[in-house]
Amino acid sequence: MMNFNQRRILFFRAICELVRQAAGKGIALLPFAYYRTMEEELKNFIEHKSQIDPTKKATKHMLWLAMDFIIIKDGKAVWDRIPEYEILGQIWENLGGRWGGRWASLNDIFHYEYSDKMEVLYVHGNNWPYSSVDPGPDSGPEKVGG
Repeated sequence: MMNFNQRRILFFRAICELVRQAAGKGIALLPFAYYRTMEEELKNFIEHKSQIDPTKKATKHMLWLAMDFIIIKDGKAVWDRIPEYEILGQIWENLGGRWGGRWASLNDIFHYEYSDKMEVLYVHGNNWPYSSVDPGPDSGPEKVGG
């Protein structure tokens, strides 16, 4: 079982792989949200941009286990659902992650988060999409501090 920091490292390396594969398909990405404070997430919850009340449960963004990306096309951010988002979602799911574009209740095409499936793919080896990635030993505290 991986500890919290190993999961964060694994997640970030999977994000790097998503960006690499997207670039290989000619898709330019710009991250616009990674870590969020409880205050930021509470604002999102109040504005119905999130379904998780961060006063009751930490969100993946609060845990550094989610990232939001926008596609850049012809130098401009694309906020509409275009086929490239589906391609990114498929890449991410193949890496074991959870893509917000599949959610029925709050469809979030920009959201890519950690899933326990990533750990399963890593621990069991042969199914891991990029076997050269090794998150290594824990090198920091178990809890995120402010």
